[in-house]
Amino acid sequence: MTVEQYKTKALDLLQSDIGGDIDGFETKNGKTVRYNKATHDYAVGIEGTEITTMFPLRGGTARFNKLRDRDEKKEEGANE
Repeated sequence: MTVEQYKTKALDLLQSDIGGDIDGFETKNGKTVRYNKATHDYAVGIEGTEITTMFPLRGGTARFNKLRDRDEKKEEGANE
């Protein structure tokens, strides 16, 4: 995969609406997180700014849910 293909694939996922195979959330600090259950692609980015990361998520939906829980706990702790 070329750099341009990576960027396009990540951006397509990050811009996807949640529903069907796409799960995700927006963090309190402005990050967009998306996970494609069909392809296991996981992406994090800052809307309109940058793609932070994208990779195949091993462990599927269970792993995604753990990452979501971890991110929510980090954010709650930051506001205390």
